[in-house]
Amino acid sequence: MNRTAELELRECSYSLTKTCDSLSMEPELKSLEEKIFLLLRLYQDTCIENNKLRKELADTHAQNEKLNEKIHIAADRLETLLLKLPDND
Repeated sequence: MNRTAELELRECSYSLTKTCDSLSMEPELKSLEEKIFLLLRLYQDTCIENNKLRKELADTHAQNEKLNEKIHIAADRLETLLLKLPDND
């Protein structure tokens, strides 16, 4: 959540708290506000972690492709060497 949206949410929450003050809802609204901010923080953290994991996965796929290419090259070399071996019939 960007800073502007966070400030707008806080201002809205503040005005709701002041409006409902006479109804003794302030503790409930404060609790709800805290839960919303916790949820948003967890969401942001999850997004950051997901991006990190996507990069790690892409890096792992790239490394896997390089290793597969090396395996194919080694297999081709072995096949060539085996074909050059004399028959022992």
